[in-house]
Amino acid sequence: MFHNEPECLNILLCFDCFVIFSCTNLGEDYSVASSDVVLLEGETSKAVPIYIINDINPEVEESFYVQLLNQTTGGALLGSLTRAVITIEASDDPFGSFVFQMTEFTVEEPESGSVPINLPVIRNAGTLGNVTVEWVATIGGHPADEDLQVASGNITFAPGEAFQMLLLEILADDVPEIEEIVRVELTQASNGGAIGLDGVASIIIPANDNPYGTVFFHQSLYRVQEPLERNLLANITVRRSEGRFGQLQIFYSTSETDVVALAVEQGQDILAYYEPPVQGIPDKPSKTRVNVSAASDPVYSCAAQCLKEQACSAFTFSSASGIPLCLWLTSDISPLTNNTSGFRTYKKNVTSAFALFSTQAIAGSDYEPVTRQWAIMQEGEESANLTVTILPDSLPELDERFTITLLKAELMNVSASSKNQPTIGQPNTSTVIIRMNGDAFGVFKIYSVSPNATEKGLYVEVEERPQTNVQLMIHRTEGSLGQVTVEWRVIGGTATPNLDFIGVGETLVFAEGETKKMVTLPIIDDPEPEDDESIEISLVHTEGGSRILPSFDTVTVIILASDNVAGIISFHTASRSVIGCEGEQLQFHIVRTPPGLGNVTVEWKIVGHNVKQNFANYSGILFFPEGTLNTTLYVDLLDDHIPEEKEEYQVILYNIKTEGVSSTGAAVLDSQGYEAVLTVEASDEPHGILNFASTSRVVLIPEENKTIQLFINREFGSLGTINVTYATVTGLLTVSNQTEETVAEPGADYVPASGSLILEEGETSVAINITILEDDIPEVQEFFLVNLTSVELIMNHSTSSPPKLDVEGLASQIVIDANDGVRGVIEWEGTNFEVSESHGNLTVMAYRNRGSYGNVSVFFYAQNLEAQLGLDFNVTSRTLFFADGERHKSVDVMIFDDEIPEGDEKFQLILTNPSLGLELGENTTATITILANDDGHGVLSFNNSNHFFLREQTSIHLMESVAVLNIIREPPQGIFGTVTVQYLVSEINSSEATMDLTPSQGYIVLEEGVRFKTLHISAVLDEEPEMDEHFIVTLFNPTGGARLGTRVETMITILQNQAPLGLFSIYTVGNRTNFIIIEEANTTAYLKVSRSNGLNVSVSVEWETSSDTAFGIRGGISVLSVLQSFVEESASGWCFFTSREILYGVLLRMPPALFSTVYQWKGVFVPVENFSMWNPTSCVSFQIGASSYLVVTHGGATQGASNNSVYAFMAGHRLLWIQTLSVLDTRRVKHFAVEEEDYLIIVSHTNSSSSIQVFQWNKDIFVLHHQLPLYGVVDIALFPRGGFTYLLVSLSNTSQNILLYQWLNNEFRKLHQVPAKEIKHMESWISGSDVFVIIAKDSGNSSEIFVWETGQSTF
Repeated sequence: MFHNEPECLNILLCFDCFVIFSCTNLGEDYSVASSDVVLLEGETSKAVPIYIINDINPEVEESFYVQLLNQTTGGALLGSLTRAVITIEASDDPFGSFVFQMTEFTVEEPESGSVPINLPVIRNAGTLGNVTVEWVATIGGHPADEDLQVASGNITFAPGEAFQMLLLEILADDVPEIEEIVRVELTQASNGGAIGLDGVASIIIPANDNPYGTVFFHQSLYRVQEPLERNLLANITVRRSEGRFGQLQIFYSTSETDVVALAVEQGQDILAYYEPPVQGIPDKPSKTRVNVSAASDPVYSCAAQCLKEQACSAFTFSSASGIPLCLWLTSDISPLTNNTSGFRTYKKNVTSAFALFSTQAIAGSDYEPVTRQWAIMQEGEESANLTVTILPDSLPELDERFTITLLKAELMNVSASSKNQPTIGQPNTSTVIIRMNGDAFGVFKIYSVSPNATEKGLYVEVEERPQTNVQLMIHRTEGSLGQVTVEWRVIGGTATPNLDFIGVGETLVFAEGETKKMVTLPIIDDPEPEDDESIEISLVHTEGGSRILPSFDTVTVIILASDNVAGIISFHTASRSVIGCEGEQLQFHIVRTPPGLGNVTVEWKIVGHNVKQNFANYSGILFFPEGTLNTTLYVDLLDDHIPEEKEEYQVILYNIKTEGVSSTGAAVLDSQGYEAVLTVEASDEPHGILNFASTSRVVLIPEENKTIQLFINREFGSLGTINVTYATVTGLLTVSNQTEETVAEPGADYVPASGSLILEEGETSVAINITILEDDIPEVQEFFLVNLTSVELIMNHSTSSPPKLDVEGLASQIVIDANDGVRGVIEWEGTNFEVSESHGNLTVMAYRNRGSYGNVSVFFYAQNLEAQLGLDFNVTSRTLFFADGERHKSVDVMIFDDEIPEGDEKFQLILTNPSLGLELGENTTATITILANDDGHGVLSFNNSNHFFLREQTSIHLMESVAVLNIIREPPQGIFGTVTVQYLVSEINSSEATMDLTPSQGYIVLEEGVRFKTLHISAVLDEEPEMDEHFIVTLFNPTGGARLGTRVETMITILQNQAPLGLFSIYTVGNRTNFIIIEEANTTAYLKVSRSNGLNVSVSVEWETSSDTAFGIRGGISVLSVLQSFVEESASGWCFFTSREILYGVLLRMPPALFSTVYQWKGVFVPVENFSMWNPTSCVSFQIGASSYLVVTHGGATQGASNNSVYAFMAGHRLLWIQTLSVLDTRRVKHFAVEEEDYLIIVSHTNSSSSIQVFQWNKDIFVLHHQLPLYGVVDIALFPRGGFTYLLVSLSNTSQNILLYQWLNNEFRKLHQVPAKEIKHMESWISGSDVFVIIAKDSGNSSEIFVWETGQSTF
């Protein structure tokens, strides 16, 4: 049972008492109310309450059990089930509940680089086991890759560890951003850990990089034109740089330009606006003293301030006392008192001063002033317009200016810190210039002088007629000062220049004082029908200071519709004369010339004799909607069934009306096409229609000398005398039941004839006589025709309805029946057929050649050959009947399918006994072959699938070197015909014939009736030691109708020979004999074991001593012995690696050797490649993916330098150089891999740079990843633990302990120190889950071993 805290557990018992044995704590984890259970009579069960106690202690799964004791009463016995186990599931997060200690942080984005932030992660509740907690950082649901150095990862808590710091780095960028919230979430915990309620922390990155932007004027100077007639709303553009977030409210004001200060900035001499100074001071003027003592140039300052004040008409200045004295004068300055006090008086030049202040725009007069006006710049926009109203006036003025100033920009509906408020940039002020108005030089208007013009001459209508002109007046009003120009131009409209009018524009020159000029536009009269068209003529540009009055700048000219644009209505030329007959509906097509504008109606009527009696409709109205260019008038002629001559009527169009088009373009009737002529033909065939009588149209007669009569009928009317002509013709009409037609020959089969017959008025029938001739030639039916060729009315040739020949019945078909007997030749259509036994039904066709006249018959029967009627096939012999004209008859033969293997079998179908007149042809016998079936040629296979084991052919193994294979044909009856099959002997997984067996390929031939063939395959003797070799013998490509069975392959193995794994011998080292004599002493006897023959595979051989007169000590002694020696001048080291499960070694040679060697292990090391290498000192090997790599450390070009060359081991035992990493005085190189990334760590013994450098593999080469700022590193040791990689570093500083680093967040980070100093060498290894490090000390030549056990935080 499994239960969670808290619960009350009921156990059903059928006995008196129980006790509880528990691995939990009674009273802490559970509670028992009673240890006795009483079952009353009739009770079969009882619940025993056990209370599970809910505590707050984190606990793993706990269990206890309830045991029934054999202490029952009342005669009850214990059954087999006496124990119940209760398991309390893990509770209160024994492995920890992980949360953030703080859930909200605020971090400013750094100006550059990155800024770290530590997020404490707490492990609440239990701290059991190793638990890895995964985390991810997102912004708006997307990974925060652009704002964080690392956006996801994990942190690991060791057993007992309750606190870890999650280090994140906020990256700097130059992108303006509003406030961002990085959501860091603990997503899941391994090994039973849980994520608590505070599993999410928010990092607030305030807005940065000026997200709301800086507002400034787009230009420092804007020019606008003073309006002539109404206020102008001028747009002054401001822009926003950097960020574009937020909706901005931009405040601005206008002010009058300080023209005096502007003149000073432009370097003008302010005293130039005064008359030359005069010595003296006015006698009794009103004077105002102005303090200019602080000015650098008191005179200039006094003049500037007086110039700004209109009330100041002059000023007096003196500096005689050492203190500058400036007096403003506001009245007439004469007379002056001339004294020697040093006073000089400057009088303002009124003209110059007026010219200066005339460039200042006056608020309220020239523009409407604004104070703290505001405009909106939308979010995402980078520009907005500030609006200022420019006022018109009637005063001639030069350019005037005023100033517009940006006051501030505020965010709307958004709050932001003061640091990130939108700002005002430069330029924050701009000058608006109101351009001088040109009234003194004239204001131009354009208008029409035509008396038909309306709207004050701005709208005029003209008709398109020859020599029509439109005259427009260009009038220079107001001033006429100076020479000016004005340009007029056609700016729009629907009329086309040079097609509808002449002239598109020109520039007119007005001399001083000249005020009017006339412009003439000739209107072109073309024949093209056109609707109303417009021309818009406008004044577009002036020069010389004049302006254009907006309300009189454009004239619209309308060229009224012309050339009957609504259309000219007429009968279509094909409908102007229409001929019809009684009972017909006639169509009259009425057309309208394009473009057909407007709606047009036109009336029509029929004029003539007896209109009402002859026409169903004789008047009406036609309607042409706009754009419709044709319509149809339908006239119905009445049929009175009275033979009549033709009559003539007129159809007339009249009373045309137009809507939607001006009268100048209204529709009219064509003067020649408004009338059509309708001719009604004569009716009811008054003179008759001629044809052959129905009995004379097809006449079948026997061949005999005889004259026959053919009758001609005259139908409908019989007025007048008519003449009918006829003639005999060679030919025939189509006769559906004839399959072969022969025309009769004139003069031989009949007498040709031609002539004419007269039918008087009232006569309706007449006969033609035709003579048939007889001969003795056998013939089939023959045909000829008698045609009616013409008919005409005698004496009256001008009738409108002459007599006619009928469409049908113009010819009489004469058929002379078959004679003198022609019946045809009968034979089989095909004479040879091949079918399979499973074919089913076979159809054989009998063909009646030549003639097919009459009914005929022929008998056929079956003739057995190899095939037997009733066993192999079935067909009923019978008579075949051919009807007249019938040429084919089919015979169906049933082919029987049995399961008996058979060869080819044949039978015949024979035609005989034809009926009278029918002849037998050449192909009267058809032969049918039933092809071999049911594997009649056999199914070829080996008679068994035995595996043959052979030895190479020697005198000893002569019989064991041959495999005897039997090829068999199945089933036993399937031995028809000669068949062949090919065979091939090849190694397994090869398609080539082998050289180790003979024969290795060929043919096997089984003759007719032969069922078995034997194939002998022998092993070929060679001198090579070989392992077991496996071959396969395959049958393929059968011929002669045979096919392959299921056993078409068999195995042959040639057993190993010549000791392929080696031939071992043992001998003494010194003299290669099988005995050695040594003295009894504590010495060693050396024996060498050698292997010859096969050396390709690693093998082991056992040896032992056997006592003779000397006795050995029991038990083995492990010794190292020399397996292989390398005689080298100088070797600096080895390193080993595997590639494709093969061991390789690299021997490094020291100088003077110029190369090193790669060896392959083949029982001994065999050299496979030499590679150039100078002064190598060490090498290290490792795997990246499935490839092997080496790093060889060797001497550099300068003293103390070291090169670390990286090689990849390629196929073909070849080292491929990848790169060389130059690191000064390299001591150690090690490889490690973390999260599928590969790294090299290179240690150098130097005090001038970082001694430890880490390089990362980027799929092509190693690149520098990071450095540890350590100097004088002696040795390192790398080892993994708990999913992390650790690094131990020993330094040459004798006072420095060993440093322990952990690979964290893609770099080594220092953890703490290990208490050991003066270490010269370290090696680490792992045993179980413990890490061991052995260290060799520099002092005392001592060594120590450190251990990092499970559950500990360090060594």
